Amino acid sequence: MEKEKRYEIETIEQLVNLSNVENYERLGIDFLLWLNYVNQTFDKYKKDNPNSKLPIVNKFIWIDDGKNEIKHVELRNTTNGEVTTHEVKNKITDEFTINRKYKMITKEQKEILLLIKKELVMNDGLRFNQVLHNLGINEFANKKDPYEKDFLLRDGYNDIDSVVLERIKNRKTIESKKETEEQVISDKKIILNRIKTPDGTVLTSHHVHDFVCHVDANGKRYCVDGGNDYLKRSFETADYEDVSIYSDAPFEIIRENFHRGGRGKLGNEDVKWTPMNEMSDRWLDNCIIYNEKGGQGDSLANKLYKQELEYRKNNNIKIED
Repeated sequence: MEKEKRYEIETIEQLVNLSNVENYERLGIDFLLWLNYVNQTFDKYKKDNPNSKLPIVNKFIWIDDGKNEIKHVELRNTTNGEVTTHEVKNKITDEFTINRKYKMITKEQKEILLLIKKELVMNDGLRFNQVLHNLGINEFANKKDPYEKDFLLRDGYNDIDSVVLERIKNRKTIESKKETEEQVISDKKIILNRIKTPDGTVLTSHHVHDFVCHVDANGKRYCVDGGNDYLKRSFETADYEDVSIYSDAPFEIIRENFHRGGRGKLGNEDVKWTPMNEMSDRWLDNCIIYNEKGGQGDSLANKLYKQELEYRKNNNIKIED
């Protein structure tokens, strides 16, 4: 465990030199706390010693322990040089209280940041811009038909924080309707990530950053994302049907719905996603070798490729290139 560091800061130059990209927030908050306590101590000293000369601050002592807490303030008597230590009472250690007291961040801003953080933690692999979009912070200029304006984003520069927060909460309320379903499938592996919209359109996300959208006949927009890594949906109303396939399905279903992307034999074609039951025997063998060399020998894909070859052997199936 790294030992906490103690600094005695007497000048602004020392404060600036100590600051860096990793500690500036902790240092800044502690320094503001210290100034607050110094003022409190001065006020008390003047009340207790109305006829005495005001002492001066000895130095700002900062302990870099990862906490926002000041334990005491040192004052030096200008007449005899005596240094006295004044213990801090009524300590302000709550992060939100600190931020609110010094106007560093508003309540709405903090809540928005916490929601963004939660979304990133809960959906590992999601890109930051995807999170902003999924939460409703960023919106398309034409929500009904984003393609019509080349997926141009709406100008939200003048959106006030409370409006943005309300938009996020509305989106999360809709998504919460799917929580029970997602909890049930959380222990299963995703074979095929797809939904069916009200007009019958099937949207499939084949890989982790395959963000696929469709404007339905009802004028509403539906999106899927995450591929086989995670389920992510973006929608205005939760009236779609989830038709994803999971690892607990019969193998006959899995082999028809687990896909492998490829660019043709020469690697110069557009990506085409081929169901495993249509992949050639040689392609399956090459995928197994490739995965094992890349340290993915125990991956779901590799296990399925081997199971597919065994299935073909037992059922006298051969697929040539």
